[in-house]
Amino acid sequence: MYRAAAIVTCALFLAAAVAAQQPRTTDAQHVVNELYCHMLERQPDTASTGWVQQLKNDPMSGPQAFVDRLVTSSEYSQRYGMFQRGVRTLPTTGRTVLVEAWERWSDTGIDVQPRDLLLFDANGRIRVDDDDDRDVATADGAGGHRSVEVPMLTQRAGALIGRIGHGPPFFVGSSRAVLAPTIGRLYLGVNDDDFRDNVGYFEVMITIQ
Repeated sequence: MYRAAAIVTCALFLAAAVAAQQPRTTDAQHVVNELYCHMLERQPDTASTGWVQQLKNDPMSGPQAFVDRLVTSSEYSQRYGMFQRGVRTLPTTGRTVLVEAWERWSDTGIDVQPRDLLLFDANGRIRVDDDDDRDVATADGAGGHRSVEVPMLTQRAGALIGRIGHGPPFFVGSSRAVLAPTIGRLYLGVNDDDFRDNVGYFEVMITIQ
């Protein structure tokens, strides 16, 4: 399992590297070659040609889509067994922190380095308002509830999010692997705009590879 996590570390770093700059065709080909090598432990086949072009045309979302496709493939599952029926199994060891819903950002006490793979496994429920059951959120957010002034407009209100140092926020949710793009302190928080009426907390296990 940890072998697989290390492989995903490399994969996500390469994806981040492509997203950080406009790649040339040779850059995209290099990323595809490395992902095949480190994730499937073989050379790319003819099917990789389309991914090279997609990474060249879409450096922001193309790499992550390629990683997602590889880690959910039957070949990857047979090798490492990390994905079963679309659900990822994360390691069960790491540091557990509490993310209180009324705090904008909670300091995890963890300093990360570039290329660290952060594995998150979150449990718990919070309430982000006092209107009705729609305001009860898991780490994936409150069902049907959104706000226009939250840190991440693309995610539901109440979702578990993170940031490194003063960097931009990223979605964490109930279970996710995130590659650290930079050095800094890891913070976790709730995707909300008004924290005064929030109650509850998330219990988050963080494993660093």
